[in-house]
Amino acid sequence: MDSHMQLNEYHLNGISIESIGSFNNKRDSIDMRLGVEHELAKIAGDAEFYLVRLDVSFEPIEDNSAPYRGSVSGQALFSFPDMEEEERDIYLMYNGTSILYGLLRAQVVQVTAQCKDGKMLLPAFDFINYFSGQDSPDGE
Repeated sequence: MDSHMQLNEYHLNGISIESIGSFNNKRDSIDMRLGVEHELAKIAGDAEFYLVRLDVSFEPIEDNSAPYRGSVSGQALFSFPDMEEEERDIYLMYNGTSILYGLLRAQVVQVTAQCKDGKMLLPAFDFINYFSGQDSPDGE
């Protein structure tokens, strides 16, 4: 069965990763604070495409709790053939942001895999709680 939501393209807007010099390879307890900002928009003049933009920042919660700090930003274009506006907005908000976040997580893994402290995967992020206002982006 074909999906009613299609990822048409995505790209990075930027990525910045800084190695934490004092990190001592304590890989079993990585703990970081996330900051997430988003934008959801219809592409002007085009009734078919919708933009999702995410800016994600990350840093150790305390000394020696993560090997890196940094940020990653990207955007994706989605289309929704034959979908009602209300349903489309829900898909874009929850599924679109989750899809793009997963793609951005992969970029962080790819870059950090070449760093001295090895690869790091950003934690999963709960966009349902984020959009309902029940959870702050940094998990507090």
